[in-house]
Amino acid sequence: MKKIIKCLICVIVVQAVLVSCMNSESGEIQESAPPEAAEVAVNQNISSEEAWNTAENYMMQMTIDERIGQLFFVKPETLEPSKGSDHHFKKVTKKLNQSMMKYPVGGILLTFQNMKSEEQIKKLVSGLKGVSGKIPLYIAAEEAGGANSIFAGSGGLAGSTLPGYPELGRTKTPEEMAGIAETVGNKLDELGFNMNFAPSADVADEAQESFYAEGCFSSDGGVAADMVAASVEGMKNSGIGTMLKHFPGIGSVPDNTDIGIINMENSLTHMREVDFVPFQAGIDAGADMVLVSHVAVTRLTENIVPSSMSDVIIQDILRQELAFEGVIITDAMNLPVITSHYNSAEAVLKALAAGADMILMPENLEMAFQAVKQAVRDQTISMERLDEAVTRILQNKIMQGILLKERA
Repeated sequence: MKKIIKCLICVIVVQAVLVSCMNSESGEIQESAPPEAAEVAVNQNISSEEAWNTAENYMMQMTIDERIGQLFFVKPETLEPSKGSDHHFKKVTKKLNQSMMKYPVGGILLTFQNMKSEEQIKKLVSGLKGVSGKIPLYIAAEEAGGANSIFAGSGGLAGSTLPGYPELGRTKTPEEMAGIAETVGNKLDELGFNMNFAPSADVADEAQESFYAEGCFSSDGGVAADMVAASVEGMKNSGIGTMLKHFPGIGSVPDNTDIGIINMENSLTHMREVDFVPFQAGIDAGADMVLVSHVAVTRLTENIVPSSMSDVIIQDILRQELAFEGVIITDAMNLPVITSHYNSAEAVLKALAAGADMILMPENLEMAFQAVKQAVRDQTISMERLDEAVTRILQNKIMQGILLKERA
């Protein structure tokens, strides 16, 4: 235990010393080396129990604000919205740094809109790591191939574009898919990322047109499961974390769930035999996170409620039936499907109460942050629920090698 505490103090001091210096003239954070002590290869020798115990030790040294901050996975623009919705950060500015100090979030998602060249991406990622505070950030991309490929959107960062999921599912074996995922992961790692918002574990509906068919490996749950497991394994080999999406599966949904609440009509039997199969395969392969969608499933929940706010979906199905022990994150909370029915405070509190660990992109971060803080004060959200979520996030960061762990 003494070794652990000593290590924690050293890590905190090292990170504080390495925070980037400000350029008062341009407002840009000068690029500096990220805290090397906090970034190591995936620690495959540490057990989940050891990582949990160490995460609890880290968590107990964190303030309430630092704990609450870990719950949020945001874009840079969520942190600093003053420049307007058309602005996309391509460097760490003084204002962005100040916002990160005020809201010490757990993760940053960068899109192709934040990217223009490899050199610029590396500098941006390095800058974010340099101002990340006591606990290192998840820094994620969403590299799922096809039209939404960040490699394609940034002028071919990998030298070639990645095919879309349907083509990969039709033309590649699981072994080939694992190799492709590892190659993509190696490129993300080279750029400084440690998390990929992929793979999609949705299963397309062969019998009807689906809005999300282009994001599915296959209409065959078994084929999709093999490709999802291979993707997770390949990405893990590169040291990049993975996220299964969009639970409980939206591949058969006919319309865009970002716009309005759509009710999925699949029976529980169908879900167990088809929709859940790729998720279970990805979980068994070691996926770090599962993203829960906003689709409604009244066959399970009775009331029309987004899955991201349903304890039946999150706890009864994902945690208990599928035995997922990793980090559960909501789909984006700034989408019209949520904002037209809930404000940012209501959305975050409902998701946390349902069992989510992280909140993706609340519409108003300040409102969401303060709502959690007040809810903990008045015990609407228990301190145990907050600490459980934070410990699980830190546990994963330890097991990924994002956050150091000294073996006792």
